[in-house]
Amino acid sequence: MQITSKTVTDRFFRVRETALRLLRDESGATTIEYGLIAGAISVAILLSMSAIGTTIRDDYFNTVTTAMKNAMAAAGG
Repeated sequence: MQITSKTVTDRFFRVRETALRLLRDESGATTIEYGLIAGAISVAILLSMSAIGTTIRDDYFNTVTTAMKNAMAAAGG
């Protein structure tokens, strides 16, 4: 295959058109946006579960621990 200025020019324009088409393509932007939304929701869930876990620990487990200590003290242990 002989390389001429026409074949080089044709290849250049094909590469240029492909690059421009890729720059105009926005389908990946939607995927990234959905990923960011999912990440934000995950962080919100983790923070709320952490707060719920702290409440359960403080309210329920400490109450049970105190009750058990009082029961052991009343039993003479």
